[in-house]
Amino acid sequence: GKQLFNLVVDDEHVAARIVRHLQRSGKGRVTCMPLARLRPRGPREFDERAHPDVTPLSSQLAFHPSVQNAVLEVFGSVLVCKDADTARKYALPPAEGGMGMDCVTTDGYRRNADGSIFG
Repeated sequence: GKQLFNLVVDDEHVAARIVRHLQRSGKGRVTCMPLARLRPRGPREFDERAHPDVTPLSSQLAFHPSVQNAVLEVFGSVLVCKDADTARKYALPPAEGGMGMDCVTTDGYRRNADGSIFG
C-alpha cells in the first residue's frame, strides 16, 4: 500500500528535520519510517508444509539487515499465492477460515484482507 513510498530514516530526529524542512520550503509532504521506532509484527508463523501453495513475501526479498524492520513493516503480512483462488482463501478473516493476510499472485492479482481486489 502507501507504506511502499514512505521514507526510511534512522530515527525520529532525522524524520523531524526532514518534515520541518519540507514545511518551511512548501515543497510537499512525506511520511517517514524511523527505524529506531519500528516494531513490525513480522511474518505470521505458519507451517509451510501445511500451506505449500503460499509463501511469505518477505522471505523472497533480499535486503540489508539494517532495514529488516522496515521491510517487515511493509511486506511482513503479505503472502505470495499460487493463484487467485488461493489468494481469496488466505485473505479471508480467520473467522471465515482464512488467515486475514494481504495476498498477491505472481501474475499480479491482489486480494487484501480488507476485501479489496486488484487485477
